[in-house]
Amino acid sequence: MVNLRSHRAKTILAAGLLLCPFLLNGQTPNGQFDDPSELATKYTIPFTMPDGVHLMTDIFLPIPQDCLITPLEIDYGTGVYTANLKLISKGKQLVIYDSINGGINPNPYKLPIIFVRTPYDKAGGDAAGVVSLFGYAFSYQDQRGRYSSEGVYMPLYSDAWNKNPYHDNVKHILDLTRMDTTVSSF
Repeated sequence: MVNLRSHRAKTILAAGLLLCPFLLNGQTPNGQFDDPSELATKYTIPFTMPDGVHLMTDIFLPIPQDCLITPLEIDYGTGVYTANLKLISKGKQLVIYDSINGGINPNPYKLPIIFVRTPYDKAGGDAAGVVSLFGYAFSYQDQRGRYSSEGVYMPLYSDAWNKNPYHDNVKHILDLTRMDTTVSSF
């Protein structure tokens, strides 16, 4: 004779164990969003300009920082099999671009990138995490002579009127293996 009370308790316990990771991580305190910097991996790369000046650039690539593991328990009559089932492994790229403008993308794992240059210090790159949610790579660069970049900064000249010096930066970005040939700049 099967003890229904015991079977029901095991079922509720198994359902609770399966849902426990989701319930514990479901909400952040006070409705606050997690740290946006956790949504992308940051690489700092010096871009060498034709005159030898190094422009420091932070490149953020969107990858999940956590994995999804759920406990699994199977009762097969003579015993119970328990294991952890890994549904998504850490670092797996979840966002892919399978089509471009209605056509098939030959390399769906290359990401479009947003390239931003600033005179105000690239250290405050919280936008990178938010952009990563949409599957974009993000590049944040200090202008010539500002903060961690070398050279001399000349306001309204370094970047506003003479546009040629930073086109080499776009070439550097397009040469990176994980980038698409789509670049936007602002």
